[in-house]
Amino acid sequence: LKVMLVVLVAGLVAQEQYPLSHYPMYAKFDDYDYYVYIVDQNNKPLALNVMRTSGGKVKKTFNRKVKVAAKKADVRERELDRKIQGKLGVETLESYMGQIRSNDPRIEGVTEIRLIRVDLEAEGVDIKKDEWQVAAVPYPLQSS
Repeated sequence: LKVMLVVLVAGLVAQEQYPLSHYPMYAKFDDYDYYVYIVDQNNKPLALNVMRTSGGKVKKTFNRKVKVAAKKADVRERELDRKIQGKLGVETLESYMGQIRSNDPRIEGVTEIRLIRVDLEAEGVDIKKDEWQVAAVPYPLQSS
């Protein structure tokens, strides 16, 4: 009981001092988000550790490029033209090609690597899902 009383008083005194806060960490959720993943030519998902990366890193790489392009085009990121996103997707995939563990058996038979984007949007209580191929690059990457 004494411990609970001390914690209660400390929380009231601290008010908005981290980590004690009345304000919830996520006060509002956006009605839109997206994720990306990588597949082979048969649309079979690739284990990203074969590419020495993770899904979060791939999204951050792609998203950084999308933000810059959207700002240049003066549009919201989600409204950026899909052709432009395709070019950015190729750049994203190419940036990971040199990291692929080519001797990994999970990459055998792969001739193309594709970036897939899944847009999710809340519409009332429903979630609208739009899945589409952003880009594809040959594997192994052909030097130009």
